[in-house]
Amino acid sequence: MKRLTIIGLALFVLLVVGLGSFQVVRIQRPAMPGQWSQVHQGMTPDQVRSIVADEVFDLRSVQGFDLVVHTGHYGHWQMIVRYDTTGGVSTATARYIHTAGKGLLSSGGKKVL
Repeated sequence: MKRLTIIGLALFVLLVVGLGSFQVVRIQRPAMPGQWSQVHQGMTPDQVRSIVADEVFDLRSVQGFDLVVHTGHYGHWQMIVRYDTTGGVSTATARYIHTAGKGLLSSGGKKVL
């Protein structure tokens, strides 16, 4: 009985330390690129490209949005910019994706506008 208690306690401690480590890494992610906050509704795709200094993938004809990627040391920020029928920005959502952690350390979507 005593042995099972020790094993259970050891597993609990390992779980807490492991989850705590993941949380520390999530908290220490770099800030979203500052120029992304300058994107606002109604901007054309060319105006968006002139503001962001990052790689922009034009996926409007295939997926209906542009994908902006800012690469860092441990992952990358990505922003999805959606346009309305007039060609102006309607929404922009950003998230940080860690290269380690199989997606467990990535952030949820964050509205840019």
